[in-house]
Amino acid sequence: MPHGHHCHANTVRPNASIAPATAIDEIETRLQRALPARSIPAVIGDVQLPDSLLENLVPAAVLVGLVDRPAGPTILLTRRADDLPRHPSQVSFSGGVVEPDDADAVACALRETEEEIGLLRRHVEIIGHLDTCITGTGYAVMPVVGRITPGFTLTLATREVADAFEVPLAYMLNPDNHTEATRETTYGTFRFYDIRWREHRIWGATARMVVNLFERTQHP
Repeated sequence: MPHGHHCHANTVRPNASIAPATAIDEIETRLQRALPARSIPAVIGDVQLPDSLLENLVPAAVLVGLVDRPAGPTILLTRRADDLPRHPSQVSFSGGVVEPDDADAVACALRETEEEIGLLRRHVEIIGHLDTCITGTGYAVMPVVGRITPGFTLTLATREVADAFEVPLAYMLNPDNHTEATRETTYGTFRFYDIRWREHRIWGATARMVVNLFERTQHP
């Protein structure tokens, strides 16, 4: 797992003021607004990715799952297995490469989620999508946002997924928790978002998608 500078974990502050909507119905309304489709880099800032990367992007999709809990919505995340060749131990959304048999990004996200954590698609209602996230590893990731109805049982594909957990959506959408860190790469020094929740570090493309959800839903 690549290392960035360590950021101090933020503590949860009761009744913190949250700028964006945190009710799933309101998030759905705001995601349905007609906004221009755009692509954003997984890192922060005005970054020019190399043409060789941009010309060969691999389409992928993930499910940004919002669990409709009575005590307040949560966001469903996974921690990748420790011995994977790519991105071991990292926190991510369920998803993967769009396969030829997938009708679209939604079909890919639902299929991958079912394969990785056993979440059946009957528990998921698609309510929108975010901006396409371009990663430094050459993927164009479409984040598909879904409302997840409680009552599901997860069965992890342990070869890929070590853990699945939920984080309060209000915490994840609080901009005070969107800290930044830096990372040295072959292309130079990049800044990226870094969100801490208990023992978990949510960073890179996954954190960028969380911040994008904040960006897309903060205004009525």
